[in-house]
Amino acid sequence: MNNASTDESCALVERISDKHSHVRLVRFLHNNDVNAAINRGLPEAWGGYVCVSATDDVVTPSFAAESLELMSQYPTAGCCFSDRAQLLCDHGIVKRLPPFLSDRPCMFLPEAIVRLLKSTYFRFVSNTILYRRDALSAIGGFNKDLRWYADWFADYVMAFRHGTYYVPEVLAIYRVSPGSYYARGVHQSEPQRELIYRILDALTSNPWEDVARSFHSGAPTRRSLTGPWLHLSASGRGGGQ
Repeated sequence: MNNASTDESCALVERISDKHSHVRLVRFLHNNDVNAAINRGLPEAWGGYVCVSATDDVVTPSFAAESLELMSQYPTAGCCFSDRAQLLCDHGIVKRLPPFLSDRPCMFLPEAIVRLLKSTYFRFVSNTILYRRDALSAIGGFNKDLRWYADWFADYVMAFRHGTYYVPEVLAIYRVSPGSYYARGVHQSEPQRELIYRILDALTSNPWEDVARSFHSGAPTRRSLTGPWLHLSASGRGGGQ
C-alpha cells in the first residue's frame, strides 16, 4: 500500500513486483489516513495472515517463518506477537524491551491474557504482530476514528476474542521518531482526550460487548488510557465528578 508517497517507494516496489508476481502495488493518488490505507489493503491481501509495518521498521528474516510456524499450531489464535525492540536512531543501537512474558513460545488463551494483565501490564506493538487476516477483517481492521489508538484497540480485541501466541524473541524492530504519527498525536491534549472518550464510549456499544469486561478487568483501559487522561486534565472527564 503506497499512501501517495513522494519518494522512490513506488519505483522500488514495481521493480520487485516485476521479479515476484505475488507482490502487488496499490497506490493512493492522495494521502489518506494511515488506518484507512491499512484497511484498504486487507481485502487486497491473498494470504491468510498479514503484518503491518511502517517503511522505517525493521523486520528480521525469520519473522514470517517463525510466526507462521507457531500460528499453524494454534490456527484459532487471532495473532502472534514477539518482544519489542527499539532502534535508537542517533546511535544505531537496538534496545530490547519488555514484556519478557516467558522463556519459550507459548499460547495465551483469552482468559489467560486477562489474568496476565491483572498482574503484569504490557502493550502489544503492532509491528511485531502477525495477524490472522479473517479475524482482523471481522472487526473492521483498524478503526480510523480511533486514530493513533486504532491498532492498540484492535490488538487487544483480537487477543481477548481469540487468544494470541507469544514468541520471546525480537522479530521486528521499530524506530523512535518525535515526528511519528503516534508521537505527535499523544502530545496533543484535546485530540488525545477526545480519543480516550471514544474508546471508553465504544466499549459500551454492541460490537464490543463481549470484550468490554476483559478491557476493564484486564486493566488496559485503566493503565493505557486513564494515565494519559489524568495527565492531560487534572479534573478528568466530567469535571472531576
